Amino acid sequence: MVNQVINSQALKRYEEFTGAIETVRIALEEADPLIKSMTDSAPGRPHGWQVPDKKEVLAARAKATELLDSLRAEAKKWEKELVSRGWRV
Repeated sequence: MVNQVINSQALKRYEEFTGAIETVRIALEEADPLIKSMTDSAPGRPHGWQVPDKKEVLAARAKATELLDSLRAEAKKWEKELVSRGWRV
């Protein structure tokens, strides 16, 4: 009985985790139109603020996507392991 509760909690946490990954992926995709609308040069830097230019933002978005894909692949590996054990932790 206790194991079933723990296993269902593990499944629920994994679903929350994969849902969070999907939420981040959607947010990155929704940023694309904003990035495309940026000018190629950085605006002025008044009062000590530093604003990245379009190239820097594109590089950061690409890096974030790469890391998210890597995280998703690792999660899939662990999902196979958990499924094979009946979600026992």
